Amino acid sequence: MIKKMLLVLSLLAFPMLAAASFPDVYQNTPHREAILYLQNEGIVQGYPSGQYDAERNINRAEFLKIVVGAQYEQDALDDCSGYSLDDVDASEWYASYVCVGIRDDIIDGYPDGTFKGAFNINFAEAAKIVANSFGDLSVDETEYENWYRPYAEYLSDNSAIPEDIEGYDKDIDRGQMAEIIYRLMIPQQAAVSLTADEVSDYEIIREYYSDIWAKEYSKAYEMKYEPSMSLEEFTELYQEFPFTRIEEYSKVGEHTYDFYVRGTYYNQESPVEMYDVSMEVIDGKLRTISADQIDYRLIERADYDENKYATVEFEDGEYAVYLYENGESTLIKKSNHQEEITQIFKELRFSESGDYLVFVDQGWEWASIYVYDTAHEDIDAPKLNPEPYPYGIFGFNPDETAFFICSESGMIPGSVHVIGLPYRTNVFTLDDQDVMIAECGPYDPETNILHFKTYVDGLIDQEVEVVADADFSP
Repeated sequence: MIKKMLLVLSLLAFPMLAAASFPDVYQNTPHREAILYLQNEGIVQGYPSGQYDAERNINRAEFLKIVVGAQYEQDALDDCSGYSLDDVDASEWYASYVCVGIRDDIIDGYPDGTFKGAFNINFAEAAKIVANSFGDLSVDETEYENWYRPYAEYLSDNSAIPEDIEGYDKDIDRGQMAEIIYRLMIPQQAAVSLTADEVSDYEIIREYYSDIWAKEYSKAYEMKYEPSMSLEEFTELYQEFPFTRIEEYSKVGEHTYDFYVRGTYYNQESPVEMYDVSMEVIDGKLRTISADQIDYRLIERADYDENKYATVEFEDGEYAVYLYENGESTLIKKSNHQEEITQIFKELRFSESGDYLVFVDQGWEWASIYVYDTAHEDIDAPKLNPEPYPYGIFGFNPDETAFFICSESGMIPGSVHVIGLPYRTNVFTLDDQDVMIAECGPYDPETNILHFKTYVDGLIDQEVEVVADADFSP
C-alpha cells in the first residue's frame, strides 16, 4: 500500500492560501478555507464550467476518488488489479479507486455486490469511507446498534464533523466533503465539530418538523416529551403551518439546541413567520424549552470593505436585500410573500471592483440572478436588472464591462446571455426553446470567451465573447 505522507502542521504555521480560481467560491462561501486547501493540493477540481459548486451533492464515485486521491500516490492506483464490484466495469474512470478501496478495506459495497457510484453519498456512508481511509479502522459493525456509529465517533474524536451536517441519512455536499477531509489532513482540535450523538439528535429534530410539514401531526406529537397540550390542540396549532425550514442549528447544552424555524401559511396573504426555538432531546423525544416568534433576523452578510457591505435580512414577515455604504442603507429588493411563498435571497457577492452586487433569488422550484449597480448613479440605466436571469454559471469579464450567464436546459429551457455594463445593453441572447443548452462553461477570462454546448440533432461546441460588442461564433 503506497500512501501519501500527510504533514501535521500547526495552524499558526500554515501558509496563506492562494486566491481561489473557482469563480463561485467567494469570501462568504461556507467551507471556503477547506475548498481552497484541497484545490491547492490538487485533490479537487471544478466542473467543466470552471465552478466548484459547493452546495452540489456529491456521488459515491466522486467522493471515493477524492478520499483515495488525498491518501494515495498515483502509482498505487495504477498498480491495483483484481479487486472490483459487480457494477464497476474496468473502463470506468473510477475503477482504480474502487480497486484500491476494496483491497485496503476502505469500502465493501452494498450487500448485492454493487458499488452504485452514481448514487449520492450520505453522511453515514461518507464517514465510513473517510474513517477507513484515514484511520485504518478495524471494526465489527455487528457489535453496534447502528453500523455507522464507530466511523462517526472517529470523525468526532478528530473534530471533523462540520456543524452543517444534518443527519446520517442526509446527502452531503461538496463543501462539507472538503471540510471533512481538510480537518483530517490538517488536524484542528480547536475546530467546532458535532459529536456522533449530536448528529443523531439533529435527525430527531428534523424528523419532527418533516412530520409537521407532511401533516403527520400524530407522529410529530408522539415525538414530544411530556407534551403540555393535547393532540387536538397540537394539531390546531400546526395545521396551517406546512412549510418548515430549520436554520442556524447550534448546540447550547448537553442534548440541547437552538435554531430558527420559518413557516408560511397556505393563505399567501399572511406573512412569513419565524421562530427562535430551543429544544432538548431526551431519550429520543423532544422537549420544547422555548419557541419565540421574532420580527427580525440578519440572515447573511457579505463585506466588500470596512465601509461597504450587503445583507439579507428577515423583517416583519419578509426577506430583504440591503446595501450599506458609509453608514447609509439602501433597500435593493424585498420578497413578495403573496406571490412567492417560499422566496428567499442568498449568496450575496460583490464584483471585484465593488461596483456591482450579485445575489440569488430562490423560490420553490426556480432560482434567478440579480445584478445591482452600486456605483453609477449618473447613468440612465436600471440599477437592478428589470427581469431576473435564470440561475446558472455567471460572472463579469475582467474589466467589468460585460456580465454573462449561462443556464442549462432542464425543467425550463436554458439560455445564454451577455449584458453590456453599466447601460444594461442586451449584447447577446440565446434562448431558443428548440435549442437545448447541454453544457455551460468554462469561461476563460484571458480570452473573454464563454464556452457552451447546444444540442438539436447533435452536440455542438459554441462560444461567445463576453464584451460590450460580443461576437457569437457557432
